[in-house]
Amino acid sequence: MLGMTLTACGLGVTAAAGGLTVAYHLATPPGATIALSAVGLLAVSALATMPRRGRRPAAHAPAPVG
Repeated sequence: MLGMTLTACGLGVTAAAGGLTVAYHLATPPGATIALSAVGLLAVSALATMPRRGRRPAAHAPAPVG
């Protein structure tokens, strides 16, 4: 659980720092740029973990009858 918390904090700091840097250089609104960079990190992490998520059995699988 601690690993996931630290990873989430790291991704948040990365999105904020990257968004502010891009906003500064492109003269864009910082809030929107930070949000866009966070969405980009979410998309990258979702694509990176897609093969692993496909192999996991469903947590709500029905119990065997009989």
